[in-house]
Amino acid sequence: MSYKINDTIPKYAYNLETGTIKKYKAFPVFIKNISGKKLILQEFKSLTLAVLNDQQKWQMLSNDNAIVCGNSRIQYRYWEFNPNEIMVLSVNLLEGKDKGKFKIFFYDHSTEAFLMNYDKSIIEKQRNLFELK
Repeated sequence: MSYKINDTIPKYAYNLETGTIKKYKAFPVFIKNISGKKLILQEFKSLTLAVLNDQQKWQMLSNDNAIVCGNSRIQYRYWEFNPNEIMVLSVNLLEGKDKGKFKIFFYDHSTEAFLMNYDKSIIEKQRNLFELK
């Protein structure tokens, strides 16, 4: 898994409440299946951005409305990841004056910690607290 935080790409999210599309800045994350076998992956358990919080624990961040509403069908959505295929996914580029340590998690794997600016108030705005190991 690798990422290019300095290469920004657009990312769009549809807001169900307002009926509008919001544009975010994001950066690409590249993941290659080196397992030698086809992987069947669950749709919404794939890519997570986490910040090292004040308790020195990796806390999952959600900063768009993509997962606000519950959807009981997400447990039935899967996709195939064939050997040697490369996925290009995106992570929202956070903005702000605070600097923090971040990791990108993909199932049981994560990147090395990296620094990124962010607004620390995003931690208080989280609906739920999910800490990762």
